[in-house]
Amino acid sequence: MVDYEQLILQYSEDHVDLAASTVAYVEVLKKEIDVEVITNKIPPQYRPYFLERLTHYRDIYRPRAEAAATPAQ
Repeated sequence: MVDYEQLILQYSEDHVDLAASTVAYVEVLKKEIDVEVITNKIPPQYRPYFLERLTHYRDIYRPRAEAAATPAQ
């Protein structure tokens, strides 16, 4: 099994936006991921930006995933 938290944390300090995008995408894939663990391990000065970007990417990815899951009529 892939350890998504460890993978994301490897690049989270230098690429906070990419980390947020990855977390949101992994959530859409319904893979197990602990956002709180990731958030707490990101350096404090980057956390507000990470959470802002995470909300942004969730807003993008979730509607697309819901539309893909809805059968066409």
